[in-house]
Amino acid sequence: MSQLANGPDAVPALKRKVKELFDLNQQMRYELDRTEDMRKAQVAINKELHVEITALEQLKLKFQYVNRLEEELRLAHGQLKCPPPPPQAPPPSTGLD
Repeated sequence: MSQLANGPDAVPALKRKVKELFDLNQQMRYELDRTEDMRKAQVAINKELHVEITALEQLKLKFQYVNRLEEELRLAHGQLKCPPPPPQAPPPSTGLD
């Protein structure tokens, strides 16, 4: 740039360079904004996934609790030595048979 500053084309060359840098800055700003929008979208998705995962984990714990209770019930039922129910007496005869 020091070479151009001394020549007769210094001002137009500097203007071109400023425009080039301005355009590059605009492009970088656009990319930055686009990347920031994508980051915000990803954060929103992550929050939704966290809520879903938490709900599924709670559901899993409930299922485990129910399964454990069912197993304890089966074990308790197996440990009980309940006598079989008494046989039912036949219905009384009406004498019309």
